[in-house]
Amino acid sequence: MQKKIIILGHAPLPPEHPDCGKVIRHPGRWVFDQAKAVSDHSDYKVTLVTLVKGATQDFEFFYGELHVVYLKAQPKLRERTCFLWDVMRLRKRVLEEQPDLVHAHGTEDAYGLTLLTLAVPKVLTVQGLYHDVNRTMPASFLSPPYVLEKLEGFVLKRFHHAVVKSRHVEQVTKGFFPHLNLDVIPNTLSELFINVEKAEKDVRKLAFVGAILPRKGFHHIREALELGDKELPLELHVFGDSSNRDFIAHEVELIRQAGHQVILHGNVDAGTLLRGLVTCNLLIAPSHAETFGNQVIEGMLCRCHCIVSDGTGMAENVRKYGQGSVVPQKSGKKIADAIKQELARGVGAEVMSERELARSKILAELGPVMIANRLCEMYSRKLL
Repeated sequence: MQKKIIILGHAPLPPEHPDCGKVIRHPGRWVFDQAKAVSDHSDYKVTLVTLVKGATQDFEFFYGELHVVYLKAQPKLRERTCFLWDVMRLRKRVLEEQPDLVHAHGTEDAYGLTLLTLAVPKVLTVQGLYHDVNRTMPASFLSPPYVLEKLEGFVLKRFHHAVVKSRHVEQVTKGFFPHLNLDVIPNTLSELFINVEKAEKDVRKLAFVGAILPRKGFHHIREALELGDKELPLELHVFGDSSNRDFIAHEVELIRQAGHQVILHGNVDAGTLLRGLVTCNLLIAPSHAETFGNQVIEGMLCRCHCIVSDGTGMAENVRKYGQGSVVPQKSGKKIADAIKQELARGVGAEVMSERELARSKILAELGPVMIANRLCEMYSRKLL
């Protein structure tokens, strides 16, 4: 009999969803990509269940054989109420499905907490580790990051095994939770980014991908551009949530005063992001804490040179695949130096050959078949 797996985690909304474009959505696609890989390349029947904050109704959709269930989530005070309503809704839906195994991604939402309530074989993937995030940017008492760190500890102390996405986050997680046995299984690739056509690079185009928040280091890009050559105006393309209006308005104004352009694209779908990245020369990711950095992998697949902060999963990937620059955290000066160096190198045949080599390494190691096989091997152990 075909075994059934439920995966809990973030997923993008399809255009068919009645609330698509009306709610702020977590931009991450990696849970969906893993679920699709397992669905396409194994004998498991896979259902992905995701919460949609602010949705007006539940919705279900099929991507080939992959079944995705979009549940409306509690609209306000989710962290302050410990996601109680969402946990109850998730638990009810999972029990209705009668799965053989449940795999939850993340402790920063209701998914990990729901896993604790289920008496079935289970897997937890650690992402967005708030013990690490709040170490780099301390959270005020009872703020959402503070509450999320406490909930994260509550969940992880009750597990003996978890999945992490990089050796970096394995070391960090072990430092906080030494009792955990950890499997390192990285994210896989979105199908769109596997067959990226070559495009002409504009040497002066830079990209930032992700939430525009202080902990993501966007202000360090501003510092770097202020230190740059004012006779060489650059064009910064920002793909991500700009709902933090005061912060983004202040940073963008300072960048423009330094003589550079800023184009805010907002949260975009994978296709729009790909079309934006293929013509960019550099992708800059100066986060203070990052467990993997999907944006960096996708940047390298689009043949961008990636400038990333050290002490993160992004730095591990840049060193591993050999395409990018690793700079100290919180250093606009070092980012400026790296930008200057890469602008001088240009985008000639030798440079693009190096980027193509990095791309081929990523495809060989992180392709859907490879990651699906590693996940299924782990699922088999859990189901013995």
